[in-house]
Amino acid sequence: MSVLPLTLNVTSDPVTGGVVVAATGDLDLSTFAVLDEQHRVHTRASTPMRIDLAGVDFVDSAGLAALLLAKRRAEEHDVALVFEPVSERVRSAFELAGVYDWLTGGPEAPVVRIEWGTPERP
Repeated sequence: MSVLPLTLNVTSDPVTGGVVVAATGDLDLSTFAVLDEQHRVHTRASTPMRIDLAGVDFVDSAGLAALLLAKRRAEEHDVALVFEPVSERVRSAFELAGVYDWLTGGPEAPVVRIEWGTPERP
């Protein structure tokens, strides 16, 4: 499988006053830093953000983890962030991980708690 570079097109969103980041390509370990940097910039500026993943053909666990952390970071800073639209492959990954509604702002959005660190051993 060939890896497609992740390209981003950032435009203003007149409805929210925020930005739309349209991603195209593969979102994986080798490419997620590009999207993560855009999210960090807009979160620091308290800019509402919609990330359009309709052009993403592949997402691996590193890409999914980056999206989960971005959503968590946005919530911690009280900045609106939604991932929509999403490609069918991204939707499948979100559903498999049980986070589709949370990441896309769906009606059944669960409360997701992400904790990092070393698990305690008995």
